[in-house]
Amino acid sequence: MKNTDSVVAQPQINLDINKLTPSIPHIPFNSEDGQLFFWGEDYHLIIESLSKKYGDIYSVETAKGNLVVLNGYQYIKEALVTQNDVFNVRADYKILQVAPQKHFLELEAGEPWQVHRKVFAHAMREYFATRWDSIEQWMTTEIEDIAAVWQADEGKPFDPNREVSIKLASFLHKVMFDDRFGEFEKGLFDEKSLSWLPNGFINSTRYELMPTELQEKYYAQYGDAIEKFSGNLNALDQYVSFNVDRRKADYKPGEYRDLCDYLFAANDSVDEQTKAALNIDEKEIVIGSLTQVAGAGGGVGAFAMRWALLYLAAFPKQQQRVQKELDEVVGKNAVPLNKHKADLPYTQAFISEVLRHCSITSMPAANYATSKDTLLDGYFLAEGTPLVINNYSITRDETLWENPHEFMPERFLDEDGELSKKQLGKAFPFGLGQRRCLGEHFGKYIIHTLFAQLAHKFEFSLPEGKQANLKAISGVFLVPEEVEIVAKSRNA
Repeated sequence: MKNTDSVVAQPQINLDINKLTPSIPHIPFNSEDGQLFFWGEDYHLIIESLSKKYGDIYSVETAKGNLVVLNGYQYIKEALVTQNDVFNVRADYKILQVAPQKHFLELEAGEPWQVHRKVFAHAMREYFATRWDSIEQWMTTEIEDIAAVWQADEGKPFDPNREVSIKLASFLHKVMFDDRFGEFEKGLFDEKSLSWLPNGFINSTRYELMPTELQEKYYAQYGDAIEKFSGNLNALDQYVSFNVDRRKADYKPGEYRDLCDYLFAANDSVDEQTKAALNIDEKEIVIGSLTQVAGAGGGVGAFAMRWALLYLAAFPKQQQRVQKELDEVVGKNAVPLNKHKADLPYTQAFISEVLRHCSITSMPAANYATSKDTLLDGYFLAEGTPLVINNYSITRDETLWENPHEFMPERFLDEDGELSKKQLGKAFPFGLGQRRCLGEHFGKYIIHTLFAQLAHKFEFSLPEGKQANLKAISGVFLVPEEVEIVAKSRNA
């Protein structure tokens, strides 16, 4: 054994972690690429193009310090799955800390997020457990109303946004508050404003990260989108708050009429001491949860359907294959229901490819940050580093997808023509990791049911002489820039 009696203690060496790890490729604010990042229109395409130049991890200088952009499946999986306890707090942006968005589950972190998510998930499970047959009837009723309007205007070019958005909102109103939209709600509903929410969030965050002296100039260019974002979120919050107050007036514990009632019970299940310590209450658990159901459920569902119908019109051969499968499995005069879904592999593959190809969720609906110092593939990220997660890059990752820019529904089928679980496991339209959308199952149900029933009822085409426009309005969700299609009844 070594004798240590005479060993002299050596002075401790202070290690600089930044000198021991490689430097993250950096984009200065005043560089050409920095200006593109802040001023460019197609944000998802810009951050993707910069990854081709700087790599799958790079930082960008902002007025509030550097932010880091993560691209590609491997980096994003490492962050959101392997290190999900590190890459999960909200970035320190003012836009994320004001009402109503500060009450959303998506924008919480730590123990408040855990408690809110637990009771919200329990309320969702309890509500849906025994109601699927009724939910299917409600959804079918709304779709029949959509079909009636389109049949009356058959042959005329149109954008499906109005009817799809308002009927989906009516369906969600039934789920949340136990009644459909009346004429009053229809008169107030603004489907175009809903479409600009995702873009408004992006421009609100970029505005905040601008140097003060440039914010006025930025606002002159993007202020309309920022105003719409704030105004539409506040209108959504007021709509939900009004209906929550209405339902609360005659709420009876233990008697559940709708999802709102289950969330009242969820709020009551959290003791007052915990609420006070975590600064959460009815505003988060009831109103914040329902605002996300209304906003994300209605918005993403409507965006997805506009994309799906546009793709049917743009790819007639694939549309014919979808309709042939629906006719054979469901029957020409029957209604596609959830019970048919497992026997419709190509229909499911078509939907999956639409969501991948349009990359509907281009990034998480919030900017997150690191909760502590960490390493990512040898790169050092300090605690509090704000992040941009480029989900769009996963849909174009050549290590996952062959010819990723091509629209190929058959990529989601195996050699036997069945839906490929392996391929589905590489697609994340509802997010990746611990923070993936809590309503994923419900969202998939909405999109499949709307798509299957409308594709079964109508043949969609582009107006004569028109080319398909698959360009998106950039945002946290991608919205079609323009949809103009023609619907012809298949039972005429």
